[in-house]
Amino acid sequence: MTHLSGFLHRGLASAAVSLMHVVPGEIVYYCVLLFVFIMQYNSMSAWNNSLYNGLLSLKKTVFFMQGVFLFSV
Repeated sequence: MTHLSGFLHRGLASAAVSLMHVVPGEIVYYCVLLFVFIMQYNSMSAWNNSLYNGLLSLKKTVFFMQGVFLFSV
C-alpha cells in the first residue's frame, strides 16, 4: 500500500505541474489542497480505497477539462 500511495503522490505532483500549463491557477490550487489532504490521511488504510477512487474520477475530470479548454481556444 505504501508503494501505491507513493506512486499516487508522484503522479499527482506531475499532474499538478502539467495542469499549470493548461488550467487556471485556482484549479491547480485546489488540486494542491487535495494533494495535502491525501498526504495527511494517507496512513489510514480505510481512506486509501476511497481516495484512490476519488483520484480516478478527478483524473477523468481533469482530462475532460483539458479537452474543453483545448476546444474552446
